[in-house]
Amino acid sequence: MVGKIPSEASLIFSYNHPIFRKVPWVVLVEWAHILVGRDLRYFDLFKPMVGRALASEYCRGIITWTGVAKKSILLNYDCAGFEDKIKVIPPAFCSKNYNRDYDRGRVRLLFVGSPDDPEDFVMKGGREVLAVFYKLLAKYKDIELVIRANVPDEIKKSIPPASNIKVIGDRLPQGAMAKLFEDADIYFHPSYKLQNTSILEAMSYGLPVVTTDIGSSCGEYVVEGSTGFIVKNPRKVPFFIDNYILTSETIHRGRLVTDVDRRVVNDLVERVGALVESPLMREMMGKAGKWEIDYGRFSIRRRNLLLKKVFDGAV
Repeated sequence: MVGKIPSEASLIFSYNHPIFRKVPWVVLVEWAHILVGRDLRYFDLFKPMVGRALASEYCRGIITWTGVAKKSILLNYDCAGFEDKIKVIPPAFCSKNYNRDYDRGRVRLLFVGSPDDPEDFVMKGGREVLAVFYKLLAKYKDIELVIRANVPDEIKKSIPPASNIKVIGDRLPQGAMAKLFEDADIYFHPSYKLQNTSILEAMSYGLPVVTTDIGSSCGEYVVEGSTGFIVKNPRKVPFFIDNYILTSETIHRGRLVTDVDRRVVNDLVERVGALVESPLMREMMGKAGKWEIDYGRFSIRRRNLLLKKVFDGAV
């Protein structure tokens, strides 16, 4: 942190950066190594210094948003001096006042990625989404796929014109994005990255979710069989380097880009197909997910109460 601290400030809130000034501070940490940087060559060098800062009397709280991320901190630092400061506070989404029709004839799948980075389409499972949809389309004629992402040109050119697939590569205003979620029936996100908050956004609209272990932050965002389906990730893909350091959050993220795994595709076809065939299952899972947003683990009220407890104890 640089610059003068305002005189009226009684606490610094930091995102992924340790504070070395003698002032009270709370830090939100995505992953253990991010406090040093994404290049792991420097992690062991600066880890002791960061650990001392976290253990200091001035560090009043350490927040992270998944249990997996907390585990990465516990396994990579000597946490004896600050383990009690670490709190898991999941992200939250606004409750949506939307009355969904779960049986409107056709079934529309929605995949959302970044409108900017074509690599993000691959990292969030876009190739798997297409492979699964082609298999489903051979069996179910009244299904559609909407992709809001920057799809790599070579992949976009391979999509047949009459394939019930609509690709939206542009940025959309908030109202248009909301319409995509409202018009969808299943949110499909077999990601190679953790902490995909678009899953929670889909749940806020009452959508059942089909994702992967990693995509659901190792089962922390989606409850298997309740709010959606979770498929096991490809075993050969190195999602973690050591001690729950996430590969996608280092300079080695390119190691995650491998061939599409046939077993994963077949498992996804089975799960998505079950939802396509059952409006009742879509409704039960969609409503269960929406409850978690409105009143449960991902409600703004619960998140704010947890944050208040951290910040009240810090000042």
